[in-house]
This record gives sequence, structure tokens and C-alpha cells, in this order.
Amino acid sequence: SLSEPIFLEKMAENRFSLVHARGAYPEPQIHDIRFNSIYDADAAMDLGAKLGADMVVMGRVRASESINRMGDEKTFDALIEIQAYDIVSRTQSVAFSVQAAAKSHMDREGSTEAIAKASTKAALDLVHELDRFWMKNLRKENAFDLIIEGESFLPRFIALKRRFREMTDIENIQPKEIASERAVMEVVYKGSASHFADTLMLKTFEGFGLEIAEVTDNKVFIRFIQALEDRVEGPLETQENPDQ
Repeated sequence: SLSEPIFLEKMAENRFSLVHARGAYPEPQIHDIRFNSIYDADAAMDLGAKLGADMVVMGRVRASESINRMGDEKTFDALIEIQAYDIVSRTQSVAFSVQAAAKSHMDREGSTEAIAKASTKAALDLVHELDRFWMKNLRKENAFDLIIEGESFLPRFIALKRRFREMTDIENIQPKEIASERAVMEVVYKGSASHFADTLMLKTFEGFGLEIAEVTDNKVFIRFIQALEDRVEGPLETQENPDQ
């Protein structure tokens, strides 16, 4: 359609990752998914989940000649309706419509220009609405387990807990299990577990670092690792030259 390349361009410019490029459309039948209509949101979310998408965006475009005129020129109106669905919750997260007008002596030229104007505005509005949705979603409280393991556990664990006090998005953190080289903490965080892990990776420690071993929606698993400059390298092996 005339709208699609405009939407793809604006989404890419604003650093949204697209599951498919224009023209490389996924085939629902390969995934055993059947669309009852081109506006079947449930089937679209099923397909999006199979492809690893976070959201599905659907829309429709209409253009028609307006009853209004500007002198000898005709006026054309375009209407774009957009809906975006969050795949995890399977709910509609964004819905809006955009109108635009263009004037021309030619029917096709006028309709095309009106659609292009509406598409540009709708694409920018979609970027804004998706950004707002994700920021709100990221700030939602989530509870997950934080599993910590590693050598020299106690002093490093104490240093890590000091860093936790700097992370203002941690609402609560309580021990569930503590051993000599392992701890399991229950964390309540304003954001997702992956966002917590990303923030934690920005922290620095004296003499050791962190390895994020696993991140899921309900678990973050980290290990203490030795700082690079403190790692002891083994002796270099040499081979004598028999000719010397």
C-alpha cells in the first residue's frame, strides 16, 4: 500500500525493530494460523508471537473526494485508523485515527497526496504512542527472583547490596535463601526483570564483576566473576629450538 513504506521508514528511523521487511511477508499457513479476515487481531497476535514480535500493528486507509473545493481544484480527504496490540497481554494498547487533505486537478494525484500526508502524521503519532506505552509498561512493578552465585561470596554480596541502595526503582528486596556461596532474593522492581539486569550491568565493583547468566520474566541469575586485571594467567609454555 502507499502507507506501508512511510510507516516502515518512520519506525526504522525511531529505532523500532521490525520483524519483517517490506515485501518479505510471513506466511500464516506455515505456522498453522488461519485469518478469518484481514482484520483478525487474534490471528495477527498468534502470528506475531510465532515470529518473536512484542506488538502487532494493524490499520486501514481510506481516501475519497471531498465535497469541498478550492477554485477549480478538487479536495481529497484521507483517513487512517491504527490499532496496536500487546502480544503478552493480548490487549489493544493503542488506537487512534488521523485525517489529512490534499488538493489537485487529478483524482489519483490528489488521493495519493492525501494518503501520504495522513500516513506521515499517523506514523509519527504511532511512534509517540508506542513509546508512551512502553515507558508506562517498563515502570510497572514486577516481582522476580534474583539468584546470585560465586566465589568470595560474602564480601562481594555485601558490595552488591550497597549498589542495590543506589537503584531507586527497587521497591523491595528480601532474602529467600542464603548460603555460603549462593543467595536467592525476592525483588519488587519498577520495571521488567530484563530492565533490572540491564541497569545492574552498568554498576562497577572493586576487584570483581558480574556475569548475567540468565534472564526470564520471573528470574535473574547472576554470577560474581574475577576482575580481568586480577585474573592469574598460567605460565607460558616454551619450546627449545633444537638447532640452537
